[in-house]
Amino acid sequence: MIDLTTFNLDPAHPEYQLAEVLNAQRTGTVYDLGTGEYSLPEAIRARYEEEVRGLGKFEGQAPHVPYYYVLSTHGWGGESECHCSEECDCDDGSCAACCADEYGCECDSHWETFAVSAEDVLIFPELTGRATVRIYFASSGFVSED
Repeated sequence: MIDLTTFNLDPAHPEYQLAEVLNAQRTGTVYDLGTGEYSLPEAIRARYEEEVRGLGKFEGQAPHVPYYYVLSTHGWGGESECHCSEECDCDDGSCAACCADEYGCECDSHWETFAVSAEDVLIFPELTGRATVRIYFASSGFVSED
């Protein structure tokens, strides 16, 4: 039992974070970066299913595509690979080198590769057996699975 008189209520404190994780395990919830709250996997999936139904950057994609997009916006992406315009002289595939000022170019689009976690599979069972998901970020703003 946690002693609430000495429990640290600062969300950045490891004791608080551990209590949240233990509660999530007990209740069967997972953390949703999109809302900043713990939710049932089915609720998270439903939100992303709705997002791919409408018009916009995710239209027609699998529901896990906007999920990984959100992870990317929070810096949780994995390996990144750049696709530069034709006038760019760099060809090593890395965004850091390609988009450096010395080359005078910027990425037209890029890919990010994400490791599939156990929580991801709880939300998206179709990812079972997959080690990674590769998401393409087009210069037009559309996001798709590569």
